[in-house]
Amino acid sequence: MYQLTVQHGPNKHDIVFTEHAPTVHDLAMHLEMITQVPTTHQKLIYKGKQMTIDYTTLQSDLNIKSGSKVMMLGLKVDPQDEQYTMTIKKVKAEAVAIEFAITDFEQQHKGVQDGHLPSELHPEALKGIHKKCVGCVEQLMKLLEKLDSLITSEISENVKRLKKSTIIYIQAQLTRCDAVMEKL
Repeated sequence: MYQLTVQHGPNKHDIVFTEHAPTVHDLAMHLEMITQVPTTHQKLIYKGKQMTIDYTTLQSDLNIKSGSKVMMLGLKVDPQDEQYTMTIKKVKAEAVAIEFAITDFEQQHKGVQDGHLPSELHPEALKGIHKKCVGCVEQLMKLLEKLDSLITSEISENVKRLKKSTIIYIQAQLTRCDAVMEKL
């Protein structure tokens, strides 16, 4: 029999293993059942060093004696937070795709300015760039509306921070679009 005490926040959990050589993965899975913190969100610390959640044995590989204390850091995942996080990440991915388009418009404008296009074609090229920028602005505004529709009172602080950073990122792309259109 092999026993560990795991400190998780204010709670202590006594974990008992009956198998001969429990691994860090076994410990993490056991803790997931007890605390509802997924193994992917756990940090297990022994004597100030973070353990990798793998199949390393606690006793023979890491020399953790029975009766030792381990600390676990990590929070439960709220399914609603998970859903909001996925929505925000999807919005961010769409904004990144738009960022690449804006970079392309900037390069097209620079090419026109640098004379890589006959002067008689400049007005039409600039008009096309302007039209594409307007389309990007519309897409970015829709993304902001999608983020705005998330009910802030129901989400955790971490999700609120992710939402805010995504809004700031989108606003930066809107500013870039404005700068391109001003140059036209």
